[in-house]
Amino acid sequence: AHGLNNSSKRHGFQTYSEETQAVEDCIQLLGGAFDNDKPKTWLSPGFSVSTSTSDILLDAGIENILDFVDDDVPFRLIKDNGDGKNGEDFPPSVLCLPYSMETNDFSLVLTRHLSPKDYASALESHIEQLAKESRESEEPIVVFLGL
Repeated sequence: AHGLNNSSKRHGFQTYSEETQAVEDCIQLLGGAFDNDKPKTWLSPGFSVSTSTSDILLDAGIENILDFVDDDVPFRLIKDNGDGKNGEDFPPSVLCLPYSMETNDFSLVLTRHLSPKDYASALESHIEQLAKESRESEEPIVVFLGL
């Protein structure tokens, strides 16, 4: 899911209840369109997240978030229930899959005006670099291509 649209009031500028409602509305709409098969992955409109976005998404049943551009290595965010212990053997968590701005179509095609050939070359170069880094570090690295 990518929100109801990419130009509504962004999560970072909504109250907690507005953001919760926006997420619920989007998930219900998409679930209804696909035989109640609700989305499990989320990319916030405009990469705008609040301090509550991850918890709201986890509570809504989202399992993967694509909002983070800080690394190429997947990581988990664990929901804290407020007692500092999380109270469970396996606390609720959401998998954060990195989204690379280096390969983002908006960044490269619309802003830098790369031709289709140059865009493909940039993608190829990025993938080759990440593959090299993954071999050297032995850590999993994710290649996310926003299409």
